[in-house]
Amino acid sequence: MFVKELEITLENGMKISGELDLPERQGQWKTIILFHGSGPSDRHATVESMGGIVSRNFDLLSEGFVKARYAVFRYDKRENYDIEIIISGCQRGNEICFWLV
Repeated sequence: MFVKELEITLENGMKISGELDLPERQGQWKTIILFHGSGPSDRHATVESMGGIVSRNFDLLSEGFVKARYAVFRYDKRENYDIEIIISGCQRGNEICFWLV
């Protein structure tokens, strides 16, 4: 798996920092964007308990999707990202998704 650090600028000028995980072969890949739920989270969806890391759920998901020949984008969560802009941008095929393929 190849990991590429990215910073994407949304239509509203906000920037998303994250990583793009790619299958080992070159090519164009269908891309899955992993979205966070509520509460604090990082690009790995790290779960901690009693001061220790229990799991990094997005790492596990990404690894499985990459093995199935998908690219995966996961980002550092900030409270003020407008998820609707990310989704609508991908549906229109604008710069956000071009960065991801």
